[in-house]
Amino acid sequence: MWLRNTIVRHRLLQEEAATDTDLYDQLAECLTSLMKRYRVTFLPVMDQLMPGVLPMLAEGAGKHHADTADERRFALCLFDDIIEHCNEGGAAHRYLESFLPHVLRCCGHKDADVRQAAVYGLGVVAQHGGDAVAPHVPQVRNPPTQHVVFGAPWVSVCVF
Repeated sequence: MWLRNTIVRHRLLQEEAATDTDLYDQLAECLTSLMKRYRVTFLPVMDQLMPGVLPMLAEGAGKHHADTADERRFALCLFDDIIEHCNEGGAAHRYLESFLPHVLRCCGHKDADVRQAAVYGLGVVAQHGGDAVAPHVPQVRNPPTQHVVFGAPWVSVCVF
């Protein structure tokens, strides 16, 4: 009986995690569509969402840290989309200071989807960041901790 209850609980937790993943994916898709449509005029909405999004990237214990890889991936994808779709005239550069340290750290995350979102974000920053990226290049080239992904240092992928 105990084993059966444990298995049932495990399955319920798996279903709940899948529902959370779907919810984050759908929310990201909606926000991305709005960013593509409204571009820079959507940034005031994103400014209101930032106090809830940035803690999803924080590490450590306490109420202000990401509980799941899905939260980190969601927050990274939002950053990627902000830089990619809402950066007319450099309007989204103000997010670099807040997000870039998390993007760099997440390039070595144990979850492949988080790593992919972070590395993609570095590419987006390199492509759309313009001169605003220059002060951050030393961080990208010499991160505080060099992570190894697929047997090679990830930083070798991100040389500006």
